[in-house]
Amino acid sequence: MTFREKIFSLGTAYSIVLFTAIFIVLGNNSEKKDHETKLIEKSGLIYEIGKDTPYTGAVKDTVQDKILEYYLIDGKKYGDFKVSNLKGNVEIDGVMNDNKNEGVWNYFYPNGRLESRGTFYNDKLNGVWKWYFPNGNLKAVGYYEDNQKVGTWKFFNAQSKIVREISYKNDNVELVRSFDFSSSL
Repeated sequence: MTFREKIFSLGTAYSIVLFTAIFIVLGNNSEKKDHETKLIEKSGLIYEIGKDTPYTGAVKDTVQDKILEYYLIDGKKYGDFKVSNLKGNVEIDGVMNDNKNEGVWNYFYPNGRLESRGTFYNDKLNGVWKWYFPNGNLKAVGYYEDNQKVGTWKFFNAQSKIVREISYKNDNVELVRSFDFSSSL
């Protein structure tokens, strides 16, 4: 795998986790429960089974060994959105507004440490995103504008030394700089 493919995998891996969670909630037509209230998704809105008006209220559901918690207003997600494992450890947390990701989103390793953090605006990656090693050291930092990588992204080794910089313009690589720390001066 080339380095460029690895970089693509780094960015897409986190997006896949997020979009999978959202797909499970939005695209899953199976029944959902909120304290025995049975819910179903129709045309992007959540309804209580047997009712014609979109559902409003808190939802806590277990889907594919994950606990999803969020709040619905008129069938759309608003406010805090959280995905936890069955032990209750938070894996993803963020904010929804009108069924769209907004503001700061956090992704966590199984040990509870922060794995990545970044911001969304109108359901698109925007602003600074940071990824961390399981030990808490910075792994990478980069900037998105409307889901596209822009500016200089920096990549670090587990000892916090910069190993690579990649400059992007409109999601295209413009320049790659690698740093070698194996030689001594």
